[in-house]
Amino acid sequence: MPTPSLISRDTLWIHYHERVPYYITSPTGVTGLCAEPVRRALERSGLPHRWRLTPPRRQLLWLRTRTREAHAAVGWFRTPERETWGRFSIPIHRDGPTVAIVRQGDARIPPETTAVALLSRHDLLLLTKAGYAYGPWLDPLLERHAPPRMVSAGDVPVLLRMIVHGRADYLFMAREEAEALLAGSDPLLAELRTVLLRDAPPGPTRHVLFGAGVPDAWIARLDEALREITVAVAAPSPEGWLTTFRSVHEANP
Repeated sequence: MPTPSLISRDTLWIHYHERVPYYITSPTGVTGLCAEPVRRALERSGLPHRWRLTPPRRQLLWLRTRTREAHAAVGWFRTPERETWGRFSIPIHRDGPTVAIVRQGDARIPPETTAVALLSRHDLLLLTKAGYAYGPWLDPLLERHAPPRMVSAGDVPVLLRMIVHGRADYLFMAREEAEALLAGSDPLLAELRTVLLRDAPPGPTRHVLFGAGVPDAWIARLDEALREITVAVAAPSPEGWLTTFRSVHEANP
């Protein structure tokens, strides 16, 4: 990929990272629950653009600091802090309710409970990802209950392995992400299970996050195309993206 100094100001750079089922690199391009509607809308809008595989924390850094270039990132939650420096598209996806991921043999955690009950336990260690927001329902609960917590910069598969190996006891994620990952081909993940959270509402919406260098007219064009895509194309199910994920990874293990 080009270095920052070689990036054109006339191109909208769309940053993403590998995260099933939201962003998946396939032989035919970037797809997934969040990436697919954005890809279709970009093609429909006619905006000059290029996709770039970029680690999440670097995405935010570039959007905040490279203000003379047009950078955007796919699938981010809308938070008050991000609204101080970025702009957001209309929603591109709404997460399913949050679930917890735990080890199969951990008898301390029942198959169904509440997030408040888990966060109130001081004998359980929560694992969270550095720099991530968990949405307007869960973030305040984390702050209010201040559970014992380990923070990791690893990607989601790394976090799941940390649970398997007992470095932490549970983590939170959207239901569709948990189902896709635990149904994957990694035999190690068979040692994990999901826990339903009775107090979990529908998840937050995800958006395209734009840096300051993106013209307002480009954002308006993409929003218009996203609305047209929403009307013209029925939203695919998480099961459909799971099928795509399996076919891609079976072809490219």
